[in-house]
Amino acid sequence: MDMYTLITRDGTETKMPYTLPNRREHVTSHFTRNELDTGHEENAVFFKPTLDVIEETRMRLKTPITGSSGYRSRIKQAILYQEYLDECKRQGKAPKSGVVAKPGNSPHETGAAVDLYIPDGKQPEEFAKLLQKVSIDLGFPIARVGWKDYLGRGFVHVDLVFLLFTPYTSIANPFPNLWLPGVSW
Repeated sequence: MDMYTLITRDGTETKMPYTLPNRREHVTSHFTRNELDTGHEENAVFFKPTLDVIEETRMRLKTPITGSSGYRSRIKQAILYQEYLDECKRQGKAPKSGVVAKPGNSPHETGAAVDLYIPDGKQPEEFAKLLQKVSIDLGFPIARVGWKDYLGRGFVHVDLVFLLFTPYTSIANPFPNLWLPGVSW
């Protein structure tokens, strides 16, 4: 049976099986493996606080939310980044910071980030602010959200990647000026 690693806020890692309601592999009650495991990776990782935020947001909206991207391996991130560079070159445009992270720079590689399609009737900023409010209501620092750079692309990025590093754990934050609570872009 396929398994994934679930990381809790205290850093505990537990191997978990995907559940199979309706014969579809699920990570949570409302989010499938297809939505949260971008490349059906053999060693997918998910961060429980981020899963808690997206589940609670869905419950508050009382409407389905669909994930477009979650965990990515370094290899998958490298492929996405190269595709982005190729597309920029094809269009004669310079790559823009913050659109697609370089391999090793993406919070998706930690399992703490999810891109969510914006539910019908919601504005990107409104949806991003709700995700941040939910993170606070659940007792976490304010979530990082990306929506401004993604206008017209139909999704909002949310992550709690900073919780994996100091001062919340003993691991140094590799991007201390970027991976901070409350950052919006």
